[in-house]
Amino acid sequence: RNFLKPNNDSLRFGEIKSLPHLKLLDVSLNQKCRTAEHREFIKKSLLPSEKVDVLVTIWQEKSNLEFNCIGSSAAQRDPNLLRSQLEPWGTVNLRRRLVRDFGKEPTDPALVDRAGVMHMLLSCYKREGLLQVD
Repeated sequence: RNFLKPNNDSLRFGEIKSLPHLKLLDVSLNQKCRTAEHREFIKKSLLPSEKVDVLVTIWQEKSNLEFNCIGSSAAQRDPNLLRSQLEPWGTVNLRRRLVRDFGKEPTDPALVDRAGVMHMLLSCYKREGLLQVD
């Protein structure tokens, strides 16, 4: 279970502030710390230590990036396309599929966004002969 929540008790800011060499706090894959408000709360709680970068995945920001999804809903996608069938899956599941099904190295979310993961996955399907491109 995930017990890490965006509050003082869970994140232990007093102890985190006492780490003199801390440069990065990464809660980017934590489903309970995923809003812009959470990111600002964590940053403010770490003050005056402005040297610490805080990584939080803000799902609304990620899903609004261009090329991350085709169509705003399933009704706007061609159901015959593999990409349309993969769109409902979360990015973590797509990354997992790359590793488990195609033996790829895990991708870094900071370097490869959802569109990149989707492109890699579709390329793997194409190389396997499971995807036809017109």
